[in-house]
Amino acid sequence: MKNAIISIQRGLDEYKEALEKAGFTVYYAGDDKNAATVAVISDIDQEYEEINSGECRKSGEKCKLVLDVTDMTPIETVRYIRLKVCSCD
Repeated sequence: MKNAIISIQRGLDEYKEALEKAGFTVYYAGDDKNAATVAVISDIDQEYEEINSGECRKSGEKCKLVLDVTDMTPIETVRYIRLKVCSCD
């Protein structure tokens, strides 16, 4: 995703650093004033939350990628976000 603005769960500092180093704008969840186009989270119960990792979800007027990085390294996360194309049509 080009020009992605990323909201990241607190505690994922290694991921935040890697994403910033790759040129992304990264905020901790709750600090981004809903401008994020990507939500990076870890250790969620996908079945309970009814969220699939890598899923693009409608968020107001925008389309937001929700990515659970539990089984991903920071470098894999950067690559995934760079290559992902999100569409909520």
